[in-house]
Amino acid sequence: MPRISGDTRFQRAIWAAALDRRAMADAYNHKGPEAEKALADAKAVLALRGRRLADLDEEGREYAFLALVWAEQWEESLAESHPAGSAERQGAARTAAAYRKLRLRRFGKTAFETMLEGAVPVPITDLFKKGNGPGGGTEPGKSEGEQAHS
Repeated sequence: MPRISGDTRFQRAIWAAALDRRAMADAYNHKGPEAEKALADAKAVLALRGRRLADLDEEGREYAFLALVWAEQWEESLAESHPAGSAERQGAARTAAAYRKLRLRRFGKTAFETMLEGAVPVPITDLFKKGNGPGGGTEPGKSEGEQAHS
């Protein structure tokens, strides 16, 4: 099977990205600034149809990056909506991975992905050990100073 070019994959991602943004507007019942922004983003992404990644201006590159993020989200959600092991789930997961690979190759990581690189995983149970919960581990009704002298 011939390899799909980045531009062809990007053109395929545009439709998934537009669907993702329309679903976001649906989540807000097409009302309010969030819904308006999502619909404007869908329109901006659809305006990239037929354009090559190398020919995009700065705004076009920003929307191309976002389109690949949103298409990846759409395909991951689609994959999760199908039963484990199903052909549909596997196909959507492969498509999401291909969008991610293209995004990383052409544009790099999101700010959040970069931030996560330096993060240290902490087991959730450690967050609830004495001293880490709400109130910093103080006993109810006692200040930290009172607890230290008990």
